[in-house]
Amino acid sequence: MRLFVGVSLPEELRKCCALLQKELPRQLRFVSVEQLHFTLKFLGEQHDAELIVKILDKVALRHQAFTVKLHGVGAFPSEHKPHVVWIGTKSSELVALSEDVQKKLADFRKEDHQSIVPHLTIARVSEKVKLDIDKWKDASFGEFLVSSFVLYESVLTSQGSMYRIVKEFGLRL
Repeated sequence: MRLFVGVSLPEELRKCCALLQKELPRQLRFVSVEQLHFTLKFLGEQHDAELIVKILDKVALRHQAFTVKLHGVGAFPSEHKPHVVWIGTKSSELVALSEDVQKKLADFRKEDHQSIVPHLTIARVSEKVKLDIDKWKDASFGEFLVSSFVLYESVLTSQGSMYRIVKEFGLRL
């Protein structure tokens, strides 16, 4: 199974993200609004989902529900040479949850990045494009209560990746 751990977005915030996508250049490859999420850890191909579930059950017990504010638009690696366009957040609680998940699942897959930059990928860039995102650098896109996180299976199909929930883990309220 190809797995990752993430936090999904409520419907009303998905709609806000869709409105932003409509204002961005058409040459971008947009992430389907149904699949928008914060990735806590990408695990890749795994054969022991049961063990991962047991570990994540314990992680969930250590964290309380928290609010995340969606704020600002940026690009990786830079606005001048973008590969990914994202909406950010400065949530220390989301970073703490992500760090805990990554630490506890470190034996399953080494991290590709040194630091955690919480973000929602809203588009990918496959060709050279002029990206003008200055007007959204300080924009607010709403907030939501994170009361759970999810272990997803990513199934590759001819239409792209489809996500299936393996298990949802509730945080303490």
